[in-house]
Amino acid sequence: MFVLTEKDSELSLPLSGRDPLGTQAVWQHRARDIVPDLVAASQHAEGFHILLIAHAWWPQIAEAMDVSRLTFRQFFLLIEQAFARASRVEDRDWVLPGSRRLGSGDKKLWFGLGKSSHLLDNQLTNGVYGLYRGPALRAGLIDADDRICDAQFWRKIIDETPVIRKLFKPIEALLAQIGDARRSDPIRNPVSRELTDILRRLPFRRQLREAFVTPSKAPITTSLAGLLIRRAALERNLNAFLSEAIDAMPAHADVLRNVIHCEQYIAPLDAIFQAICSADERNADRVAATLDIDVAELRTARTRFESSGNYRELALERAQALLALDLDSKRGLVRSLIEHHGKISKSRSNAPWIAFDEAGKLDCSLVGPRPAQRDLSPATAWLNSYYLYAFESLTRKVASERTIRA
Repeated sequence: MFVLTEKDSELSLPLSGRDPLGTQAVWQHRARDIVPDLVAASQHAEGFHILLIAHAWWPQIAEAMDVSRLTFRQFFLLIEQAFARASRVEDRDWVLPGSRRLGSGDKKLWFGLGKSSHLLDNQLTNGVYGLYRGPALRAGLIDADDRICDAQFWRKIIDETPVIRKLFKPIEALLAQIGDARRSDPIRNPVSRELTDILRRLPFRRQLREAFVTPSKAPITTSLAGLLIRRAALERNLNAFLSEAIDAMPAHADVLRNVIHCEQYIAPLDAIFQAICSADERNADRVAATLDIDVAELRTARTRFESSGNYRELALERAQALLALDLDSKRGLVRSLIEHHGKISKSRSNAPWIAFDEAGKLDCSLVGPRPAQRDLSPATAWLNSYYLYAFESLTRKVASERTIRA
């Protein structure tokens, strides 16, 4: 059953060219039933700590000095650099983005405003701010005006991280410099030790656990966390985990089945499309004949997908288009997948990976490896994460069986 509800702005964002059939919007939407706020890359508690610390201290630094030449986002990048370079000084692993550039730089604690100081190309988007701000917003830890939502929590962050005040003078000296290559002088210990100690202790575990692992708005998430804590690692086997969860969590069985039924339809479609692109043959009918797939099995999977829960906005549009694919024959499926991919590409103003040329032959501009046979069948295919790997990583960092409600 498909219904229209309120607009979901996250699912309206343009998707990358690595999603040739537009299935990302579908699985992401379904994933929100079980993991409400995380994204695939927001898996480290350290990232949320740096994000929260920068948000908490911005009003403090704005009160302490003239920051007319410093924006919050610039301040954020300086704080991120300080934590990263402190980790290098103290010989601790930097699990967040930017480790390659960090490891090739000098082993000193400093930060800068110019791009030559950044940990990454486009550090704001690709670093902690870009990966962790959205989840923190959705979970209600921060607001759109870059403030900590809970005043008591804001005060706790300030009290637990006094070392940040030791960065004020280097920041003030940095603002007095002129030019694009502005960077601070090396900041001496014990600042680096105190910064890395924060990421070692992770003092805000409880707040992260309550926001993402045991959220009051999603009891199913708490139950999944408890199951994860009691078992071995997921090991890239989400189908088995969700099947186990259905038996262990009967109250949530319908929601979990919806996730399985969603994946059992969209994952083999993506794999079949990949097989079409990887074929040496340019005749579409002969390509179809070589596909070792069972269209009757796909039709059964489509029926289950049709009742896999409500979708909305872009997810609804994509789901309806996938339901309309021709599953009467392998020939019909091949042609309708290519046509569907063309429509997806056009909606993104991209050239399609594969299309029919003037002679009716297949013209493929991007050829990848042929998928494994198991990926072509609804019974064994599984492609998408449903944010569960990020959820597992964060859960194991901030929770224990004792801290998760039954």
